[in-house]
Amino acid sequence: MAVTSCNPSDKFQNIKFTGTSTSAGTLVTSDGRCIDATCNDISSGCAPLGIKTCVSGDQNQQFVHKSDGSFTNAANNGCIDLWDSGTGPEVGVYQCDGGSNQHWIINAEDIQSEASGDRCMTFGPSSPVWAYTNAASAELFVNGVSQGKKTVPSLGHVEWTPNYSPGSIEVRGYDSSNKVIATQTIQTTASPAAITLEIEAGSEGIYADGQDAALIKVSIVDSNGRVVPTASNRVTFSVSGQGTILGVGNGDPSSHEPDKANYRSAFNGLARVIVQSNLTPGNINLSASSPGLTSASITVKTVTPIETWPVL
Repeated sequence: MAVTSCNPSDKFQNIKFTGTSTSAGTLVTSDGRCIDATCNDISSGCAPLGIKTCVSGDQNQQFVHKSDGSFTNAANNGCIDLWDSGTGPEVGVYQCDGGSNQHWIINAEDIQSEASGDRCMTFGPSSPVWAYTNAASAELFVNGVSQGKKTVPSLGHVEWTPNYSPGSIEVRGYDSSNKVIATQTIQTTASPAAITLEIEAGSEGIYADGQDAALIKVSIVDSNGRVVPTASNRVTFSVSGQGTILGVGNGDPSSHEPDKANYRSAFNGLARVIVQSNLTPGNINLSASSPGLTSASITVKTVTPIETWPVL
């Protein structure tokens, strides 16, 4: 459990309380689990709170929402606590002390901290985000909701720990006068759908000298053309025309696949194939395929070399 900027449409913040100020009830998440305050030493406290399968009659999952806004647990009499005196982001359980960091407001779609302003309980998995920039400050947005602006230390970075939610994250960099000077957006991808090929070196053509080569980037993309960073599909290559496959790679230091082959598995959604010319000017036609993915092809032009180099 943690807190993040309140967003009524965020399913990870959708927590319902079944009790009242006088009768105990459970805090049930939108996926049907219960907040659990099991803690061996309430005087030291425990964080973060657990999210477990709901068990009828389990006192660790029973709370009373008292008139001061505190959630008191039936098993240990501790209170749900925004950790570190209200700074969070973790939410735990601690002996009740009457502080505002233990006071919570029940809204229609979420449960809001009284101490931290516009921050609500969330049970989604946290996903650290780091930003490197020479801007004076940077601000992170998750699906359009600000996660806070931070001053960037010299030669350093800033980081946030928002809860994961599919969609997009955006970082905005600001100068000293608070003007936006740079932005970067990353979107959640869908499942792998296709292969794309791009000539990274040799796009203007290579010499037909039996030595020159072109580097071709292989990407596994979703239906919107975005590289899928978790894709590891094995791609098979075939070549025709005035050249051959010189080698393949993917940047994975633990890969045991051969570098001299007509196939390669993607690593973080990417791979590379190198094609080499022969001595006849023309075209090298490269095709790439993988089961379940739309295939791709590309052509590398080979031209008569300006000078004749000896073939080794």
